[in-house]
Amino acid sequence: MKEKFLIDQLTSTNANLVDQIGRMQTHIEGLWEEVGFKNEKINDLHFEKAELQEKFKDLYKKLYEMEVRKSTAEKSMTEFFGDRTDN
Repeated sequence: MKEKFLIDQLTSTNANLVDQIGRMQTHIEGLWEEVGFKNEKINDLHFEKAELQEKFKDLYKKLYEMEVRKSTAEKSMTEFFGDRTDN
C-alpha cells in the first residue's frame, strides 16, 4: 500500500514537473522571438544612424563650402572697394 502511494505521489510530481517544463519552454521560445525582433530593430537603427551620419557629413561639407565662398566674396568686395584684408 505504501509503495502505491509513493508511486502515485511520484507520478503526480513528475506530471507537474513536465507541465512546468512545457510552460518554461514556451516562455523561453517567446523570449527568443522577442530577442530576434529587438536585434532586427537594432540593426535597422544602426543602418538609419549610418545614413544620417552620411547626410550630416554632406550637409556640413556644403555649409563649409558656402562659408568659404561667402568669405571669398566678402574679401573680393572689400578689396574692390579699397580696404585691405589679410587672410
